[in-house]
Amino acid sequence: MSNYFELSSDELLKLCTKRKITESDEWKDTMVNMLIKYDNHIKKQEEVYDTKQHTKIKQFYTKTYKRLNSILEKWYELYDNQCSEGKMRYNRGRDIENFVINTINSFGNRYHINLVAVRGADDKKKIVINKKSTFYQQVDVHIYYNDKFISVVECKSYLDSCYYARACDDFIKFREGGYILENYVFTLEDSMKQNTRTFNDCMTNNICDKIFCLMDGKRSSKKPIYNRKYTKKINIQSINVFINTLCYKYL
Repeated sequence: MSNYFELSSDELLKLCTKRKITESDEWKDTMVNMLIKYDNHIKKQEEVYDTKQHTKIKQFYTKTYKRLNSILEKWYELYDNQCSEGKMRYNRGRDIENFVINTINSFGNRYHINLVAVRGADDKKKIVINKKSTFYQQVDVHIYYNDKFISVVECKSYLDSCYYARACDDFIKFREGGYILENYVFTLEDSMKQNTRTFNDCMTNNICDKIFCLMDGKRSSKKPIYNRKYTKKINIQSINVFINTLCYKYL
């Protein structure tokens, strides 16, 4: 019976036809039992596969969490070495952008899917308004799935109302240019009042699909997270949501 496990039910029926097996009651019973065993075998294979996938995705969550923690360690060292505010700001912005790009690309490579993130500055999109005005638009990260431009991510080390309004304006420009995209914001800290966000979402018709905020609590400019004294823990559940939303759904 195990010889049949690699055949689909249609292939089993073709095999029966080839052997000129009649549809006797005895054969029907045999066929039913064969297909039941075949289906059970496939279910067990799927369960093993799901278990392996679950283990792999947990490992990916953990690895991503550790990678973000290593970025924070880098910031601590820069601060301890009296890095200038301008250089610190540049490093934080670039590191967060790189983290998002590397996470998405690592996921695509690990699971052998055509999921690719690129830097928006290297992938500007031509937008024509009213057949006259032409300009080129980008946000921090552009994402492709099977070579189709599907989503964008604006990256911030912290998110305030001005940053959020600007991100939504950029999302709207893509929409006005005819692009149908999922629009996201990725940030470590939240510095925006809920009322401000609600108002902005209402004014932009909820153009932003989701904000990924990886640290709990509001940002304080007097307590920067790159100072070890004021460090915050990363919410690993937020990392999981980020990966599930941008990557896992394409498996």
